[in-house]
Amino acid sequence: MNHAEDVFSVKSVERIDADYLYKHSEAFEKKLAGRVFGNNSFRVVSIANAVGENAPAYVVRAFEFHDHFCPSVISGIFMAEYVKKHFSPENSNFFVHSVQPWCKEDALMVLLNATPGKRGYALGYPSEADLAQRVPEVRNAATIVYRQDRKTRIWEGKILAFEWADQPCLKVHKGMLGKLYADLWYLQHMQTPKTFVKVLKTFTLPEGVSPKDWAAPGIDPLEKLGLLR
Repeated sequence: MNHAEDVFSVKSVERIDADYLYKHSEAFEKKLAGRVFGNNSFRVVSIANAVGENAPAYVVRAFEFHDHFCPSVISGIFMAEYVKKHFSPENSNFFVHSVQPWCKEDALMVLLNATPGKRGYALGYPSEADLAQRVPEVRNAATIVYRQDRKTRIWEGKILAFEWADQPCLKVHKGMLGKLYADLWYLQHMQTPKTFVKVLKTFTLPEGVSPKDWAAPGIDPLEKLGLLR
């Protein structure tokens, strides 16, 4: 029978709690240059510090699915939190249509249980020309979230944008430590998603129309809503 020491070996041991890293940033940057954790440095540092800050288990699931914890994925976590608090009768079924994809998609899929496999998620990759056609009030539109009224079977949608916070400390901490600082700062504001998530428009689909109808190839939901020039 093999003992643990016969199977496993310690490759590297480093102190990685955020406060320590901020105070020893130059030394840590040198260790990163030496590939202290191989290609896994940001994965290890970001998720370990989030868990150390008592990130809820459901939030950690989003990190795990995304492969690491970055400010861009937490924007999706905030959107999901907003939807659950302000747009969610109990046990609602959601359909999510991303009109400007980034890391947030992974969090939205996990936290709203809306996935392509469940026919509940769609996205498109707008070009610069597409973005330029948007009217000013939806220029920053990121995601449309739909839910269906159980009685009428009619779908209501909200166009969401995310407003990033101005964080002066990011001018001091660059690179990985800058992202880590932003990660943990946002984590402290989990209870106030409304501060960052903005509703650009609320609308109702015509009777008999589903979000999938507006997610078909060649169809832009913003055009359907008259929000393109």
